[in-house]
Amino acid sequence: MVNKGRYYDDHGAKIVVKKVAVVFKNIAYERLYQRLETKESERVFKLAKSKERRTRDLGNVMHIKDEDSKVLVEKAQIKER
Repeated sequence: MVNKGRYYDDHGAKIVVKKVAVVFKNIAYERLYQRLETKESERVFKLAKSKERRTRDLGNVMHIKDEDSKVLVEKAQIKER
């Protein structure tokens, strides 16, 4: 026979733990948003933007497909296409 009292005790504890986790998560997000409003965050955003732009740069492409769907990996072939 299952001890229903223990189930409800554990279930109640689980609910309390979830509520505490939500409170700490909200505190962490508040701190994050406060840091994002500072001058330092602008620097971080600039770095992230430049990194993202570099990944888009077509000069860094190492392989593409040609008209026949063959993969070109040599730089000379890629430039010719």
